[in-house]
Amino acid sequence: MVVSYGIYWCINVDNIVSVADYTGFQAGNKVSDMEVSLMKKKSLLFITFIFCILILSSCQKNDNETDITSSDISVTDVVYRETSLTDVSKIVGEVTLKATVGDINISIVNAYEGTTETAMVTTDGSTFTTPDNLLATLVVDGIQYDFTDFVDESIPADSKVIITYTEDVYNLTNNGPGEGNDVYESFRMGLFLENGTIGKTASVLDTVTYSESENGLSEVAVTSEGDNFNGILIKNTGTEENPYTINNANIKLTGNGGDDFQGWGSGIMITSTEGNTSFVDIIDSFITTDGAIRTAIWAGGSGTTKVNVSDTVVVGLDADESTDDYQNLKVPMMKKVPWALGLEGNNRITGVLGNARATYTDSIVVAEGWGALSTDSAASNDGGLKDVNGVLAGIGSLEVYDEANADSYTSTKEVNGVTYGFTVGKLGESSGYVTYADMGVTNEYANSEFYAPDYIMIIAAGTSGAVFDNITGETQRGGFMWHQTAGGQLTLNDGSYKVDDTMFLIKSQLSDTSGSNAAYTDIAVNNSEITIDGTNAQSGVLLQLMPTDDTAGSPVAGSYTVPYEGLDTEAATESIEAVNASFSNVSVEGDIYNSMQFKKQDLNITFTDSQITGIISASYSYHVDENGTQYVEGDVLDDTMERAYLYGGRIVNVVSETVDNPVNLTLAGTTWTVTDTSYLNSLTIDNESTINGRITVDGVEAAADDIVSAKNSTITGNIVITAN
Repeated sequence: MVVSYGIYWCINVDNIVSVADYTGFQAGNKVSDMEVSLMKKKSLLFITFIFCILILSSCQKNDNETDITSSDISVTDVVYRETSLTDVSKIVGEVTLKATVGDINISIVNAYEGTTETAMVTTDGSTFTTPDNLLATLVVDGIQYDFTDFVDESIPADSKVIITYTEDVYNLTNNGPGEGNDVYESFRMGLFLENGTIGKTASVLDTVTYSESENGLSEVAVTSEGDNFNGILIKNTGTEENPYTINNANIKLTGNGGDDFQGWGSGIMITSTEGNTSFVDIIDSFITTDGAIRTAIWAGGSGTTKVNVSDTVVVGLDADESTDDYQNLKVPMMKKVPWALGLEGNNRITGVLGNARATYTDSIVVAEGWGALSTDSAASNDGGLKDVNGVLAGIGSLEVYDEANADSYTSTKEVNGVTYGFTVGKLGESSGYVTYADMGVTNEYANSEFYAPDYIMIIAAGTSGAVFDNITGETQRGGFMWHQTAGGQLTLNDGSYKVDDTMFLIKSQLSDTSGSNAAYTDIAVNNSEITIDGTNAQSGVLLQLMPTDDTAGSPVAGSYTVPYEGLDTEAATESIEAVNASFSNVSVEGDIYNSMQFKKQDLNITFTDSQITGIISASYSYHVDENGTQYVEGDVLDDTMERAYLYGGRIVNVVSETVDNPVNLTLAGTTWTVTDTSYLNSLTIDNESTINGRITVDGVEAAADDIVSAKNSTITGNIVITAN
């Protein structure tokens, strides 16, 4: 008030009466000019004094004042709700935040109630309790984080901090062989859609930007830096006639997933319940994930789920397995590829499960490890991966094309006007398969390129198989590997394949393992170019049928004990259905072996209008290390040993007379050039075929002309064919 009156005096010097009243002069008395002048001077001095005080006080900050611009926020305590496995489920019950300098405001969004409030975080710490039956998510500047991310680091000043509470609308309890059993999985997501409608009570909308149309979304962006957070979860949405569309999405997820059998933590998840449908088109999108079991695109459910992915780039990076985050990760199923498959890696970026069906067109799918295009636990042959066409897929790395790196690229592809350069991973440093089929699905691929360090495809469980039309496939190890299959067919039409070691590897049953480990299948190769050019002891094999080294099929087994691997001359009393492989219009160099022991299993081979150069024989086999040295019975290999996983299928064959491993060969219009001694159980050869080798049957030499004297005749016995 003093200052205001002083200013009032300076600008109202003629109002003598008012000033006189305030200064003690009697109202109505006249003052002299000298007195007025003196009063002016005193007032100016007084104002100057007050201004100096104000300036000094502004230089000395009160410690109790709020300073929004310089106060960081740290998380001092996180309490999880009690569940069957609290440290796995990680459902936040309450969290305590603390301001580092001065009290600061954050936003509390209750999506379930549709409210937004301002709350203060103090320097003494403020505790926020999650309302019953809701889920808490931390959002900083539009990005989802785990609360624990800011225990050792602070949320920077000037950040927009939001705690969002959402409805727990999608949850389940899962059991499995992993460390985390009976896990209660509550899904949090940027967007939740059900029956074509965004469920705003269950969506963490502050992590998402999007435009909504009548039957879809466009310009969608979601960024997550925390674990177990889904980008978009779509349930019972879209029909075959009117699919729901996700157009031009940009989804980036960093951190570990929780369960890739259930889609927990995936980029885009599509599911349907029994009797319902989800038909979704994903177009012109870019999805990246970085973390263990952080699937990019997941499709599943017990209803009818079909997903079409086109003109889209999908990239997945592995978690660093040396970090505490990975070491402490407990999941109900697997957090990495089964070591017993002879592979490494922890992020398969496509998951197609249950009744779901997925197609990819004109897209790129690249994983750093484990798998690029995978099915698991399929429930219908109509499901799996169908009509995969014009796709570049593999295990390795991807970048926007750089002319300086042009010579190092394995392949390039343009998607949405951008050219990308792909580099396949190096065997022993990177590991995985391009695609996988199990539980009876038959996947379909055409006009695509597949590259991996280890395998083009693994086929497992039930009558699983695949059709490859005009595919280019290359690996530094094997082409196709089977385990635990019970039928099914692999068909290769046209195409070009190049592998180092074994093109077709069937791992069947040992006597002391469960019956589920038997493997038998049909293989049909038509007009395809196959090159096998490795130089290792185990290299140069076209087809191998062998006793399994998949340790009892356990997905979490981490060791392998080398069994007896010498010649067993005692005939088996049990048998497994035969493996059948036919080749037509091919010219190939490579060996074919059946090294089954302890259980009898036939290998039936047919060549039509072809040329084959190599050994075709019964054998026994033994595992070798990377230098080709034989392992000794009882040697133990485990997942703590560097590159030990490469033991899988790394065997050397010794040809031998038939015991439990008959090889039955049929040649029609084919020339076989024998490169070394081969033992057959039966031989069928027409008069248009030629064997360049010396043939004996039960010790008696016979010419091929004698064998074909009766066209299409078959001879059996101890057939030995040696090189000329």
